[in-house]
Amino acid sequence: MTINNIKVALFLAFTCFTLQSTAQLATAPEPTLESPYNTIYVHLFFLQSDSYEPEIAMQTIAPILDSAAAVEIAVQIKQIYDGLGLFVRLNKLPQEEAYLDSITEKPYYTPFPHKVPEIYLERIDGKWYYSRETVSLVPDLHHNLYPLGSDFLVRILPHKANAKFLGLFLWQHAGFAFITILCLLVYFILSRIITWMIRSATKRRKNWQFVGPNQSRNLARYMAFFVSIWVARMMLPAIQLPVRGSDFANRSLDVIMTLIFMMAGMTLINIFTNRAKALTEGTESKMDDQLLPIVSKMGKIVVVIISTFIILDLLDVNVTALIAGISIGGLALALAAKDTVQNLFGSAMIFIDKPFQVGDYIMAGGHEGTVVEVGFRSTRLMQIDTSIVSIPNGAVADMPLTNLGVRLSRLFNIQIGVTYETPPDLIEAYIKRLKQLVLDHPRTNDDPLYVHLTGLADSSITIMFRCQIQVASYAEDVQVKEELLFSIIRVAEEMGVEFAYPTTTVHMASSD
Repeated sequence: MTINNIKVALFLAFTCFTLQSTAQLATAPEPTLESPYNTIYVHLFFLQSDSYEPEIAMQTIAPILDSAAAVEIAVQIKQIYDGLGLFVRLNKLPQEEAYLDSITEKPYYTPFPHKVPEIYLERIDGKWYYSRETVSLVPDLHHNLYPLGSDFLVRILPHKANAKFLGLFLWQHAGFAFITILCLLVYFILSRIITWMIRSATKRRKNWQFVGPNQSRNLARYMAFFVSIWVARMMLPAIQLPVRGSDFANRSLDVIMTLIFMMAGMTLINIFTNRAKALTEGTESKMDDQLLPIVSKMGKIVVVIISTFIILDLLDVNVTALIAGISIGGLALALAAKDTVQNLFGSAMIFIDKPFQVGDYIMAGGHEGTVVEVGFRSTRLMQIDTSIVSIPNGAVADMPLTNLGVRLSRLFNIQIGVTYETPPDLIEAYIKRLKQLVLDHPRTNDDPLYVHLTGLADSSITIMFRCQIQVASYAEDVQVKEELLFSIIRVAEEMGVEFAYPTTTVHMASSD
């Protein structure tokens, strides 16, 4: 998902919530305040645009303020509900006069205990009012909901307007246009400032060269877009959208912010992976090269999982029940996918036991080759013919395995056959030259070194040539062996030693 896709989604979201209709309260209630139902009904009904009588609505406020202050508190509570998109379901409100809270066993009622537990009703002298504690906390709650002076629209624009378009008053459309322009300006300015800051830092510091131009640009866009959406989220309550539209808009913006967080997290993981890759290339151990791709993938999976659960929570999905269901389903899936689980545990054992690293030449299960990747499910080997063979990690963890890549040196062992016509003194001198050849070569090890006359074969006198060569890879192994073989041939040619080959001598007996 790109920034342009999110912009389209944002436009559609705003278009949808402007079409949300305002919930209408049917008939004017009598302000008896005999139950939580009547108190909340009276409060909300007389603050609707088509039945706006705040002098009646303020009767629901605890009688500790003068009329003007009580009106302001009543209006602020309504604005808090609307700004948070909290929809009051009248049919769910308790209508008992002697209602008691199920937890405290006191005459309290909290309409939204999870969203705004600070706002609750209490029974005073047989009537239900917004509590005295609520009255003292509402100004701060209102200020926190409308930060950065964003409540100026609420103060300067009228509560009533005759003209409506797409279900909203014209002043609400004007406020929406103002917020849109402000967010575009924030995005335009911040994206360029952050891009300049990142690129300046990469130019000044050599260890920041791993941040590519595309990554810096994308990261700057995500950060700027996140801030612009946050500004819209903070300013949106000032428009006083219908409660359903406000709820839809808030959820949409929160989901978009979560998606931006996810994509920014992915970009940061890619940046740190590039940095870690540059560092691991300078180390002798190859275990970090092997572990880095898996850590990167796991980090991205964690970011996606966290973002998914946040979005589900925003959509009022019971995440706890979902996790429990996933756990049960995961157990069933684990039983059904036994081989896959075995491979996952096998990959874990490979990382813990470290039988090989990326770049090692190994032999396992009838296959041999250079380890090019260790994944979640399988280990991939590149064979001599450059073909790739994948071996399940569960099988790798259980099978006998020969790691030729961890050898400190590699054995070079051949049998040299010279002709029987070669004089013993010449053979002895040739053996001495072969020993010196090993001592002079920079990639051979003279401990142990075996160059001796070891046998008299059918067609040759056999000289054993055995030494250790110090190489790290198969390619170097082949190269050093080639150098030694050419040297053996050149020394023989120089000294006049002839190599034997299988021959058969046929004696013809005379008939006489």
